[in-house]
Amino acid sequence: MSQRPSELLRRHGLRPKKEWGQNFLGDARILGALADLTGVRSAETVVELGAGLGHFTSALVLDFLSEPRAEVRDEQRFRALVKAAFMHRRKTLWNAVKAMPGAREALERAGIDPQRRGETLSVAEFAAVERALP
Repeated sequence: MSQRPSELLRRHGLRPKKEWGQNFLGDARILGALADLTGVRSAETVVELGAGLGHFTSALVLDFLSEPRAEVRDEQRFRALVKAAFMHRRKTLWNAVKAMPGAREALERAGIDPQRRGETLSVAEFAAVERALP
């Protein structure tokens, strides 16, 4: 976060309650190191109790986003594939991607059941299909 905790609290007329154990950390290096120590990785659910001003939450998100989620060969093809899969609600992937050359075969090569719907695929599965495109 760009603002220091003390500035945010002051701007909103708030004070930390020490009796509640409220301590607001604003040092980005320390927040990042703490986020790394959590060991949280993709596909894990995180419940942050007493999220406070969101500084630690932001550090967790930034740490998570800095890791690549899936490798694709061509970002435009990946976007086109995902767009096609979500273009028409309730269409199977087989029907949704039929206009993309080689997409039906790519589903098979990637081991994706063509009867699934786009909303059931993970980012990694979409990336596998994109990599399997000719």
